[in-house]
Amino acid sequence: MSIYIERRSPRCTFKCAFCDGIGRINSIDFSEDCEVCGGVGMLTMNSSFSSLVECARCEGTGRTQSMGFLQPCPVCYGRGRVEP
Repeated sequence: MSIYIERRSPRCTFKCAFCDGIGRINSIDFSEDCEVCGGVGMLTMNSSFSSLVECARCEGTGRTQSMGFLQPCPVCYGRGRVEP
């Protein structure tokens, strides 16, 4: 009886440039319109007279960060390394 052991040559990998080797998408790069104010940054308060107030969710910017940091990088699939 013979046993064969397969030897694998070491692979050359590089740090993923898209996620900077983290393996996750950087949430700062992925923002979206605020779902509360619709991307305007202000809300109309209905009282005896109309007044505009800053949206508390987006702090008046109209943009909120998406949950991109929870998603694996689409280039390296969460490994942080890519092959040439």
